[in-house]
Amino acid sequence: MTTESDFAAATAPEITAGGVYDIVSKITPFAFDGMNVAMSANFEAFGEKITFAIEHTSEDQTATDAEPFLAAIRANEELLATRLTEARETARTTGATARVSMDGIGLDPLWPELILSAGPYDPDEDEDEDEL
Repeated sequence: MTTESDFAAATAPEITAGGVYDIVSKITPFAFDGMNVAMSANFEAFGEKITFAIEHTSEDQTATDAEPFLAAIRANEELLATRLTEARETARTTGATARVSMDGIGLDPLWPELILSAGPYDPDEDEDEDEL
């Protein structure tokens, strides 16, 4: 017997290193201009949501040159994709959002914080965002 989670695991889009870099690189310029930025891929059919965010979490994050940040992401894109895939599996198992560890990535504390997570898709959350 095939369950809904078996279907999602078998057909949800693959997380690739190049895909992680492409999405992070699209939101990075806004973050290094001082904005908190997030982009989510909602896979309603599979009940999944993948979120890419860059946030200023302290006053010390004052860097404005995005190139070294993007170079660090490019150098670690395989590791980030692997960790995001693992977070997706954890989210599927637990039903809760799982955040990717940035340990060993070599991100500078002066840069805004990169946040990658995977979790369940909540259509009610989309409706709330549409009202903004």
